[in-house]
Amino acid sequence: MNGIEEVAVKEWAQGLAGYTPEMIKAGLEDWMEDWPPSLPEFQKACRGEKSGKNEFGLDYIPEYHRAAPVVDNDHLLSSDERDAKREEGKKRIRDILNMAKGAKK
Repeated sequence: MNGIEEVAVKEWAQGLAGYTPEMIKAGLEDWMEDWPPSLPEFQKACRGEKSGKNEFGLDYIPEYHRAAPVVDNDHLLSSDERDAKREEGKKRIRDILNMAKGAKK
């Protein structure tokens, strides 16, 4: 081999050193794009990262591994404030609908 082919084979051989045959097989099976992958793209596919799989082998994080939501109680409305804002919003919508009906006449 001469030239670019030799460089490419050497680069890929070095880049995939340490990957098991099973990982390379998974990368080949996982690659579904129309174009050939770059070395970094193929390495991700071999590690299961291309398909969106995480360390759990899933494309989502199980609920029991998720961080607890951050709640800022200083910015939460009380029930009465929430209900008042909801009623105010409903009234505005009714007013807009009534104005639109009046414009059609």
